[in-house]
Amino acid sequence: MLLSRLQQCLQSIYELDIEHDVSHFVCSDRDLVAQLDRSRHARELPEKLLLCQDGDTVAVTLYLDAGLLAGLAGDDPLDSLHAGNLAAYWAALEGISHFIYFAWNSRHDRPVSLLEMELQAEVDKFITSLFLLTSQRHQFSDLHASLFSGVSFDPRLSAEEHTRYRLANEYAAWYCAWLYRNFVDRGRHHALTREIRRFYRLPHTRKTRYIDSL
Repeated sequence: MLLSRLQQCLQSIYELDIEHDVSHFVCSDRDLVAQLDRSRHARELPEKLLLCQDGDTVAVTLYLDAGLLAGLAGDDPLDSLHAGNLAAYWAALEGISHFIYFAWNSRHDRPVSLLEMELQAEVDKFITSLFLLTSQRHQFSDLHASLFSGVSFDPRLSAEEHTRYRLANEYAAWYCAWLYRNFVDRGRHHALTREIRRFYRLPHTRKTRYIDSL
């Protein structure tokens, strides 16, 4: 299944061992997800990770829109990533990134902030796209601009949510531009892998402080 393959792609890049298959947690029933989502500012989105904690147990559901999945099934980004399927790929990849990041940190008994998850997901979208385009021998010179420039935010966001998404975008944009200049442009591919694996394992406050220091 495509979602499992995308999960394996991310886990391979970051050298992660996750015992759960994301496809077992996916729901595409919009009405059911609307009932499950009890957050204060619930919005209808093509992708969202729902977490519900009861004591030491956390119930996890990843909602991905049925149309989104159908589009990707008919135009597999792992075979050919291009402008036509890039947005759908990023939407699905973001949900899988959230799932993996939550699972990995939970396994290591580490708390996770929402900003941390959003920041890592933006980095994951850039890195996986870069790796896929390179392996497929495709040219996409404005990848960074397509992901980070001219971003608009949902007007339904609360002030707190707007700040979180804006900061995640700004920090990820700065970090990914730095990665490109210092590793990709210089052909330092093994060093790039070491860098992003180390960054992945930094907790939230250290992630943002690290980017501030660059």
